[in-house]
Amino acid sequence: IAQRTGALALIPPGLIEVFALSLAATAATTPIVWTTFGRISLVGPFVNALMAPVIAIAFPAALLTAIVGAIWAPLGWLGGLATYYPLTFIIWSAETAAAVPFASFSTPATGDQATAVVAVSLAIVGWLGYIRLAPEPPRPPPAANVVRQAGLLASGGALALVVLRTSLLPMGSPGELTVSFLDVGQGDAILITAPGGRRTLVDGGPSGIELARQVSSQLPHWSRRIDRVILTHPQEDHAGGLPEILRRYDIGEVLTNGATNQTSTLRLFAAEAPTRRTLARGDSWKDGGVRFEVLWPPPDGADGFSLNDGGLVLLVTYGETSFLLTADVEKAAQAALLAGGPLKADVLKTPHHGSKTSDPAFLRAVGSSLAVILVGESNRFGHPARETLAALGGTRVLRTDLDGRVTIHSDGRRLSVSTER
Repeated sequence: IAQRTGALALIPPGLIEVFALSLAATAATTPIVWTTFGRISLVGPFVNALMAPVIAIAFPAALLTAIVGAIWAPLGWLGGLATYYPLTFIIWSAETAAAVPFASFSTPATGDQATAVVAVSLAIVGWLGYIRLAPEPPRPPPAANVVRQAGLLASGGALALVVLRTSLLPMGSPGELTVSFLDVGQGDAILITAPGGRRTLVDGGPSGIELARQVSSQLPHWSRRIDRVILTHPQEDHAGGLPEILRRYDIGEVLTNGATNQTSTLRLFAAEAPTRRTLARGDSWKDGGVRFEVLWPPPDGADGFSLNDGGLVLLVTYGETSFLLTADVEKAAQAALLAGGPLKADVLKTPHHGSKTSDPAFLRAVGSSLAVILVGESNRFGHPARETLAALGGTRVLRTDLDGRVTIHSDGRRLSVSTER
């Protein structure tokens, strides 16, 4: 039909060739995919064909970025900005297509012989189709150039809108406080962005890869800056991802509670951050109207406590809203905090992943309207404990194992909450 109407002439010949090659490659590899994965995608051939021109741009651009980045980092950074758009479009297209109902179906198990028969059959059908059905190049209709130019203009306009939305509009400061409780599995990682744009990362979870994915999803794609990294206490589920972040990002300063732990991860952390500042109760600072106050451990240090009870406890306040970040402190430290005076916060980072080591009196005293539990799905510790959930009573509880990443925005008076898995 397309041949008879001349519709193919509206598409640039090079684009048709790319589509044809992509569809041929998909058909040729289908038997291998069937045998290896036991599943066939119905949308894959169409998405691959549509993505082929983008891939033809993205892969050479990524290779060039890697080469020039090794020679001169600023030039590699510029190349990475340009490569970001096609790569992101490819990922977005794949995820969107995979989410379509009935996008794929399971196939029965088969052996190598059946796979070979299917592959040979496809080759024969393809060869016969090529020699008998291959169309002659159609004669371009009079409107071909107009349609092609309109398509190019529409594509350019769409690209301009994407650049505007993803790159130009986010360049200004956020104008509000954003606290993201990152979904890094069985561990803590919290990214705080002040209204002026300065960023503080509190803890790093157990995995550098997962942490990098979460952090990069929260930062503009052109930015590699984290102004402050805080390790509340030296345990794997809080420090495991930090060496990778310290390597990948431009870090302003690193702060800890001063405690040590002789593990390979903590040695890597120390090597990546040879200069560290120790925090204790009474320390405080401000970032763009956001006040950070250290409530624990005491000034004489964390060495007299267990690793958990010596963790840094931070109170983050912006206007009339407040966040209490409690690391993994247990009953002894919680009792000391309560003895120091009233302890109130709108949002509570539930201590120690919601384990039963928390004192119900402490949870009630904080009086938060929202409690966030950073916890891994189906973790072997059974966190969060039923006792802790019961002690939180009527408090709204969000959990990273069930709700994914929890992001809270504050304008200084009100809080808005969103989750994303």
